[in-house]
Amino acid sequence: MPKENQRVALSKHLLKTGLLNLLQKKHITKISISELCQEAEINRTTFYRHYETPNDVLIDIASDYIKEFRKFSSSLNTSHDMHNEIIQLCRFIYHNSDRAKLLIRNNTNDGITKIFQELCDDFVGTRKILYKGKPVDDDTLRLFNSFFSVGISTLISQWLIEDIPKTPEEIANLICCSLYRDFSFV
Repeated sequence: MPKENQRVALSKHLLKTGLLNLLQKKHITKISISELCQEAEINRTTFYRHYETPNDVLIDIASDYIKEFRKFSSSLNTSHDMHNEIIQLCRFIYHNSDRAKLLIRNNTNDGITKIFQELCDDFVGTRKILYKGKPVDDDTLRLFNSFFSVGISTLISQWLIEDIPKTPEEIANLICCSLYRDFSFV
């Protein structure tokens, strides 16, 4: 993938920053292109060179967050300690909660669900899974990953949006309690 030139990168950065500022005040559906261009101090022609709608900018912001999250999570994959990895990931989310909340509130939490699905796939892909002591087939594994990734993303979304006073460690423990109830990872 070719690297963006500086002018393109700067224009996108200004638009993303402008959108993040506007999202502090209103929902993505209430933000016009003119308003975003004014906030970013970018003309409409430049906007349309890179995006079609403000939602496209939001998707780009979500993509950046996912890349940052994946980079962080890939540094953890060497530990083979799922509980510790989940604690570290909850800490990452907590310390980047302002951006996560904006993404969740503006209906981009599909990306957050996708992150957890891929993390489950990555983590589980290297281990043998047992359900109540018996090996798990591929279909069960896919269902397991879907169920837990949606559940985890919902739990984390609720924790952040409602400002529930739980530490990242407490949230990780909740996640692990549900994961380890009937499943074991070897």
